Amino acid sequence: MHLLFFSCPTHIGAVHTKPPRPTLGLESTGQGIMMLQRFDIFLGRYLEEGSYWIDAVAGLETAYQTMFRLAVTKPGPYFIFDASEKACVGIIDTTYRAPN
Repeated sequence: MHLLFFSCPTHIGAVHTKPPRPTLGLESTGQGIMMLQRFDIFLGRYLEEGSYWIDAVAGLETAYQTMFRLAVTKPGPYFIFDASEKACVGIIDTTYRAPN
């Protein structure tokens, strides 16, 4: 199994650098309550037909944990999408590739 993981560009030839805007969820910090941004998890390849929505979670860390868990359970390509920024923020592909 090959494990590929990297951040993905939001626009052709550009990397997204804006800080995320909170859109869903609350998290208690030592200094108060913080909004957590909502992220959608898809099975499929970013910007290719045939991808479908799996889940929506609050917080980027939770999104990565969920994506990794899904990729181990059912290998394949997954990506995390930030709807508020209209940007892909993470990709993993656990598709099995036979050695040459």
